[in-house]
Amino acid sequence: MKTFLHTIAIVFFLAISITVFSQPKAKTLVLRPGPTDGMDADIRTDFPQTPRGSSPDFIANAWTAQGNYFVQRSLLKFDLTRIPVEAEVTQATLFLYTNLTTGHYQLDSGANASYLYRIAEPWFENQVFWDNQPAVSPQDPLLLPQSTSHTQNYEVNVTTDVQDMVNKPDDNHGWQFRLQTEEKYRCMVFASSDNLNEAWRPELVVQYTDCSAPAAAFAFDFTNTTVNFYDTSVCAHPFAWLWDFGDSTTSSLQNPVHEYNQLGIYQVCLTLTDSCGQDFLCKSVVIVPPMKPSFTTTQNEVNNLKVSFHDESKGPDSWLWDFGDGKSSGEQNPVHDYDHYGEYDVCLTVANSFIQETGCDVLKVKKIDVHENGSSIIFYPNPFTGNGKLCFMLFDDTGLAEITITDFTGRVVLKREFRNVQKNEPVMFNIEALSKGFYLITGAFNTYRKTIKFEVL
Repeated sequence: MKTFLHTIAIVFFLAISITVFSQPKAKTLVLRPGPTDGMDADIRTDFPQTPRGSSPDFIANAWTAQGNYFVQRSLLKFDLTRIPVEAEVTQATLFLYTNLTTGHYQLDSGANASYLYRIAEPWFENQVFWDNQPAVSPQDPLLLPQSTSHTQNYEVNVTTDVQDMVNKPDDNHGWQFRLQTEEKYRCMVFASSDNLNEAWRPELVVQYTDCSAPAAAFAFDFTNTTVNFYDTSVCAHPFAWLWDFGDSTTSSLQNPVHEYNQLGIYQVCLTLTDSCGQDFLCKSVVIVPPMKPSFTTTQNEVNNLKVSFHDESKGPDSWLWDFGDGKSSGEQNPVHDYDHYGEYDVCLTVANSFIQETGCDVLKVKKIDVHENGSSIIFYPNPFTGNGKLCFMLFDDTGLAEITITDFTGRVVLKREFRNVQKNEPVMFNIEALSKGFYLITGAFNTYRKTIKFEVL
């Protein structure tokens, strides 16, 4: 019986991912809208239903007018639709410049620390007023600390807010500007986008990259020493592949096929480049000869529960037999005694330094009828481990017997003729000159013959 069924191959490889980023191309967007394209307004408690979308001030204020106390806030929004939704915002800075022509200054009176709150719902420049002002998000407002001079300008880091506004454009409703403590005679005032002096208007500078660096990845399969490589990288716009096959050869194809001239372990690296960066990945590819587990079995014709196993695999240096009855062996060619007749799932696992494979087959251990298939002779012991004497016995005939032993190249190594062989009487002959190995023995008796394989241990 010869087997190569249910083969499981395990190829060992080492994957090393090394990422090298060449800085993605940064872009800068400068937004400083004016009266026609800007969107800002102030709202006041003393004008609760009056839109003030053309005010020259971007102001947070608590003051009095003709003896009447009022609170004043401002709203500001920038159009960020020119930045792609998938862009990464690396820096966003809001520049606010003092309105030097207003009636207020930064430190007219009390402490003027202020907040920029994210606005949480839509509003319209020429329709918003105090009584319908949009709701704001109370979480993580941006602090503008107390001023240190009457004409102080501010630079506010708004990177986190702008990134969120870019990622979720429908949630970009801008900021509301208000005092931290809205008590009278406190003020922080800047120019709005409606201010006549363009240099004083609010300015938003956004630095971003509109793509992500690539992530190199690849797979491979092979037949003997020919390897097919498949680019599986994550990359929006790749334009260059460089394969280093580890044997001083390279390729610029996306999916190359490479033939190795020698067996061994090769470190294969793929370098992937696009307009946003570069990444490379290395894997150790093991090129080894194919190794399929294969074996034959011989059931002892005298002790039918004894089975000899013969490894015929190519290339292994270790063996593990599972005889299917809970017992195993690490020998290359073991002999195993079963306790019962029946069917057993026998598996042979072979391995070397590079690869491990397993093959399984069903072994039927049954009582042998010596008359089966017209056979009327047995040879024993098999495998041969005795004192140089091999026996045969006839069951159905008497007379002339001719015994021929050949090796597996077909060369005759022994030939004997026996006369007057008696039925059911063992006949011994000397084979001590045979070296260890497998042989074919043929017995010819009158009108029939039988050939079996036997082993000399």
